[in-house]
Amino acid sequence: HFRNPWTGGSSSDLGGNGNLRNLITPGAPGNAAWISTLDTLAGHLQTLEDRGVVVIWRPLHENNGPWFWWGDKTPADFIALWQHMFNYFTNVKGLNNLLWAYSPNHEWDEWATEVLVNYPGANYVDIVGMDKYMSCRNGVAENPLDLVRSYNDLVSTGKPVALLELGLIPA
Repeated sequence: HFRNPWTGGSSSDLGGNGNLRNLITPGAPGNAAWISTLDTLAGHLQTLEDRGVVVIWRPLHENNGPWFWWGDKTPADFIALWQHMFNYFTNVKGLNNLLWAYSPNHEWDEWATEVLVNYPGANYVDIVGMDKYMSCRNGVAENPLDLVRSYNDLVSTGKPVALLELGLIPA
């Protein structure tokens, strides 16, 4: 969970500027904090690469919902942020041990839009998947495979598909 680059608050802190393009624009609000975060992460990821570790990198998850500072934004801005991170880690920092996992939230109600709305493109993603939490009614979980639209949309990318976060919401 990335901290809010405008406020320094948690990932669920929705305060600050909120313009994702500012994070990738030198001198704009939040840019210095964002680049500092990427630099710190790149150092840790480089240590893993040096040890031969491949990382499934799942940044900015549940991006089609409004509960994180990066979520529910203009798709073009989210895609630009993702592609910037990919290019920064790959081309600037030279990391090549990352498998990029695109992980929106399952389309479950009015809070989450379709899963591919923020898809950054085939050249920037290795794995697609979704996060899915199920309600529990009378001690029984709803069908976790009740995901036909979300699943079919993800399959249409031609990438390997995974359930990347899965769990029960207590009754």
